[in-house]
Amino acid sequence: MKTLRILTLALFAAFSFSSCDKEEDEPLSEGVDDRYAIEAELDGQAVVLREGKDGYFNFGSTGKTSGDGFCLNRATMIIGKYHDVSKTNTKLKDTFQVTIQRYARVCSADNSYEKGLYQVGEYPFAKDATDRDANGVVILYTDVNGVDWSTNRGSQDQSGSRFEVTAHQPIKSKIYQYETDAVFNCRLYNDAGEAIVLTKGRIKARSIPYPSKYQ
Repeated sequence: MKTLRILTLALFAAFSFSSCDKEEDEPLSEGVDDRYAIEAELDGQAVVLREGKDGYFNFGSTGKTSGDGFCLNRATMIIGKYHDVSKTNTKLKDTFQVTIQRYARVCSADNSYEKGLYQVGEYPFAKDATDRDANGVVILYTDVNGVDWSTNRGSQDQSGSRFEVTAHQPIKSKIYQYETDAVFNCRLYNDAGEAIVLTKGRIKARSIPYPSKYQ
């Protein structure tokens, strides 16, 4: 998760600077689109994060993590907001990240893998591993206090949980190739092993950027 977090922080920083320059490129959000949102109930309490409302926005990213004899290819949909952004301090709060990842023994030479990560259908929940247990989806929620809760922390028990991509289609955009819809329910754990039950989860978000843009 460390590499994914670093990638996310970098993209938040890129957003904050690129959105000020209208001459070179469209801003990362390409204009507010309130169709992009995540809805869920956390321990029975309704949560809705919608682009354009209360400072929330959406973007997608791709990346990979490599180590001794393994490579994790990742694609992530993010809906949330950033706080206290400066040259030395970036904090994520009120943010959901939904990551599809795939294990391989070696990393590919290009980024052609990314289009295949999202497929309509159900996915297992990935474990924090450097083998095929790492295949699947990881859901990360950063709460209002900056505490991370995710499906692959704590006991990682996801018995009875479910994640399904219900639509994945191309969009007209200078930055993004696809938008993706998914539904899910799961348990999220913090580093202390405490759990939040997430039900009635639903996300619609920009997902796969063009490789030449922000990679």
